[in-house]
Amino acid sequence: MWRPPHPDSRLRAQRAKVSAAGLLDPALRIVPFTGRDAELDELHSWCRERARVQVRFVTGAGGVGKSRLALEFAARLRRRGWTCVWPEPDDSPAEVAAACRGGRVLVVVDDAAAHPRLAEQLGALAGAGESRLRVILLGRTGREWWTRLRWACDLWAGPEIVPTSQVHLAPPRVPAPAMVSTAVRAFARRAGVRRKIAAAAPAVPEVREGPEPAPVLDVHAAALAALLRGGVADVSRGVGALLDVERERWSAPDEEIAGAMLRGEEFGPASHAPGRSATRPRLMSGPGGLPNRLAELHVARTLAADPARVRACTAGLDASQAFHLAVFAHRLDVDDPGVPEAARLATVLLERVADALPDDAEALAHVLRLFGRRPLPRDVALGLAERLVAVVGEHRADGRPATPERADATATLARALGAPETYDEVPPSAQGAVTAWRELARQDPGRYRSALLGARTVMAAVLFGKGRYTESLQISDEVAAACRAAPAEERVWTDPVLATALNGMAVAYDFLGRPEQVEVCHTASVATLRRLVARDPAAHEATLALVLANTVGQVELGRAADVIDGLRESVEIRRRLTLRRPGEHEQYLAFALSNLSDAAAQLDRPAEAVAAAREALAIRRRFAEQDPVGMRWLVAWSLAGLGSLLSEQGRAAEAAGLEEEAVRIRRELAQETPQRYRDMLATSCSNLAVTYARLGRFAEALPLEEEAVGIRRELAGRVPGRYEEDLARSLSRLGVRLTEVARPLDAVAPATEAVSMLRDLARSKQPHHQDSLAVALTNLATVLRSLGRAEAATAAVQEAFALRDESVELVARERGRRASPDRAVDVLVDIEEGGAPTSS
Repeated sequence: MWRPPHPDSRLRAQRAKVSAAGLLDPALRIVPFTGRDAELDELHSWCRERARVQVRFVTGAGGVGKSRLALEFAARLRRRGWTCVWPEPDDSPAEVAAACRGGRVLVVVDDAAAHPRLAEQLGALAGAGESRLRVILLGRTGREWWTRLRWACDLWAGPEIVPTSQVHLAPPRVPAPAMVSTAVRAFARRAGVRRKIAAAAPAVPEVREGPEPAPVLDVHAAALAALLRGGVADVSRGVGALLDVERERWSAPDEEIAGAMLRGEEFGPASHAPGRSATRPRLMSGPGGLPNRLAELHVARTLAADPARVRACTAGLDASQAFHLAVFAHRLDVDDPGVPEAARLATVLLERVADALPDDAEALAHVLRLFGRRPLPRDVALGLAERLVAVVGEHRADGRPATPERADATATLARALGAPETYDEVPPSAQGAVTAWRELARQDPGRYRSALLGARTVMAAVLFGKGRYTESLQISDEVAAACRAAPAEERVWTDPVLATALNGMAVAYDFLGRPEQVEVCHTASVATLRRLVARDPAAHEATLALVLANTVGQVELGRAADVIDGLRESVEIRRRLTLRRPGEHEQYLAFALSNLSDAAAQLDRPAEAVAAAREALAIRRRFAEQDPVGMRWLVAWSLAGLGSLLSEQGRAAEAAGLEEEAVRIRRELAQETPQRYRDMLATSCSNLAVTYARLGRFAEALPLEEEAVGIRRELAGRVPGRYEEDLARSLSRLGVRLTEVARPLDAVAPATEAVSMLRDLARSKQPHHQDSLAVALTNLATVLRSLGRAEAATAAVQEAFALRDESVELVARERGRRASPDRAVDVLVDIEEGGAPTSS
């Protein structure tokens, strides 16, 4: 049972009975193994390293070849005298430990996330004596369950460090036509296939490829389907084509078979479900001997558009079946089955899981460790977390010792609650999680360090959501410092926490008006996330896209050229993710598009800026049809941004309607939640005033700018250092507005105050401060000229020229380039218009 012979002997007596899809089983090794020499060499080097125990987590899309790589590697190690063990979910920890004693042992856990007892099984290896152990875990992604495995498993307990690594397996670098040709020849040699080959099937079919490299299983499925049915080997839908062939053999209805797949039950005739053999590891984990990708596609096709069918197929689940259903939802969330409604199906399945799970700590913990907050809807995650806390007992200061289960339950509840702005105090669950993990970390620092640091990032997010930016920043800074100080061997565990902490610092610095630190933290966060994406794209790519798009502060600093490539990358990632999960990613696509629009506008790329802004607005209006209240502020954001762009491009009449709608929405929001939306209202009032002035509607423009000044003066008094530059810009514009209505004497005071404030800011020698001062000086010149003070106006303009020259030099020096002698100095452009519109 535990020491299978070489996979070549597997199912020898049953080969004639294997179904078409069964031929894809990697353990049969029907298609020759190619294209992975570098990966095999690296695994051999890993085995030769000195540490007695090492763990490696190999991620990769379903069907990419993880199981086949592990089989080939195990076969080569076996020839060198190694024992190879393949635990299954129902094997006891004692059996696993017994099989791994003595000599050199390779342990391979296929589809590791689907093992509810994985922590116990691996923990049993800690007592495996002097065996030289290498553990390979295979999975599509780690996400929450991987980061939680360490503290849940005794393998990592104690002072001895278990070197742990994580790598990603991409499709092999072999052209799809070559892979199809090899597969066709291999499959055609099978007697069962030879009898079924379509008469019209060519020796090597034409190959049709998709936009991205396809997983090996999809290529082989396309080749086999083309052999059996004829036609083109379309690797972009090879799994679907083979599923159509497979369904011809099923006697039960599609819905019944989909239910069996969801519950993890076998189905079909005995020849279609050979069951577990004593001579091999069971790699075809889909029910009925189907690869998981075929099972996922069938379920999505059958159930995705009809929640009533889901309820019928998942009635009466026990705890084991509920966990299997959660794993199925996990796979649907990671890999796109090619069915538009599949994203919603994952959520519906998880709601069914929540309904089916008993109030049992182990059952609840298994599901929450698998998902955390993703893709659980907030109410489902919150309900499960509250039940888990109630079952295991929240850690309190009552003398009871902390346990990992109790600490994780409390931390899960804190994450599910998020950081509501309505809280007056830090939610007890967030503080309780930190307290519990700190107690555990004192007992075993290495094992629980990352859990404690992760709990502290949740605490930082809670404080930030309450407006306590300085305290949030301090915690994030301490967490980042602790991550950096951890040993190199800890990076696999601490990097995700470090990325979160650095991004939290960047956002906090932005709110505190410290742009230089924003850029440093943003750059470091992106670099950390790129390392994470290289190891596990499914877990971290969306976060990378979010951080790449979170560049509002840098764009406002005039550094659009430094971040526009990252913004384009963010949009590209979100477009790809939106094709698979529109409900989850499309709003983030709109966020990236809005920021890309701001950057493109700053770099004088009006067509790109307007196109991105229009697309963002269209997305948000579409979401607002389902959630008109919750989406108001985002619709207003896009309206303001697009209106500013059009106004600046001389299309003020078109801009006015958009900006008027933005002002109306933001005025409503500011009345409901002043702390959050008054600054946005001030921006829209100021921008609409500029647009009205461009249309000659001076009397309507003045009160809007006066309102903006009043709001910003109040905000600057309440949060020193945060709003001074915005206030100065509004004061400068107010001077121009007063001049336009023939009140130049009244205009002198605000125009002069703006220059004075910006002089203080410009002493930092930051180019964006100097640019703002140059605009304010030109606006002051407008006021002075209207009073007949031509000499003073000329002096102000000359100073503005000098500031622009110095600003260009500073930017060039900062980027390590010489300033262009043909630089375009945008001087006096704002004299007649009172300044360009500010950010939305």
